[in-house]
Amino acid sequence: MSNDKKTREYVYKCRLCNELKAGAIGCFSLMEAQAVLFELEDKSLTYRLGAMIGRVQYHLCSDGSLGIADLIGVRDQIL
Repeated sequence: MSNDKKTREYVYKCRLCNELKAGAIGCFSLMEAQAVLFELEDKSLTYRLGAMIGRVQYHLCSDGSLGIADLIGVRDQIL
């Protein structure tokens, strides 16, 4: 697993509309991201890298509905 620090984002997917959305964004390695994901297996929320990272977030869908978005992973930031 890469230990190179890059600008990455935690990615959430809405249960209602399936839209992907970015959560916390920062400069961190995949090993640091993996540590956060492991920590979230036992907790619903953690504070790391200057941001609150949770297993779920609320999501305002494009049709005005309110959904729940699940944390599904980490990716290089898409500009």
